[in-house]
Amino acid sequence: MTTEGEIRETRVVLAGQTMHVFEAGDLFADLNGYSLLIDAGGVNVHPSFLTINTDPQSGGNSPSQTTAGHVSQAGSELLFGYVPGEMVAAVVLEAPLKTVGETALDVTLLDGEGTVAQTTISLQGRNPKAVLVRDLFPELELPAHGGLLVSAADGTKLVGTTFVFKVQGEPSMSAAASTRFRP
Repeated sequence: MTTEGEIRETRVVLAGQTMHVFEAGDLFADLNGYSLLIDAGGVNVHPSFLTINTDPQSGGNSPSQTTAGHVSQAGSELLFGYVPGEMVAAVVLEAPLKTVGETALDVTLLDGEGTVAQTTISLQGRNPKAVLVRDLFPELELPAHGGLLVSAADGTKLVGTTFVFKVQGEPSMSAAASTRFRP
């Protein structure tokens, strides 16, 4: 699914007990910015992904890797455990099982003392949404050591990833943890 909501499909056949590496362009050469929903017909697939910041300020080749969110572990509440205010932090959210409609999300900014601020954003269908944490709370000085709690009041299951970029543009990534896991 593209960030504009366009659904594309491709079929890949892999042998069992193997690992395969795809470049982003191998699957959808004409797209830049999309999320994947993998249907393996009940077979366990454990995807991870790597992004490389090629900006000169990061050295031109600065990688970061994390595991992909698995639909079976999606939950209506996600915790992004570390979004440091002194760096550039972003979250990516998706409701992988929701094909249409809007999902209202309550976003709570946390620090060592508890709740700092709250806001509301929305997702459209299962379109992925990326947002900088500083854009969620533009009037605030973000806590140096913060976190985000994202909740779907209607129970829509969510998955997410966080990106944190150091001053030099070097990335790190982490999958969000579901705090309300319901199989």
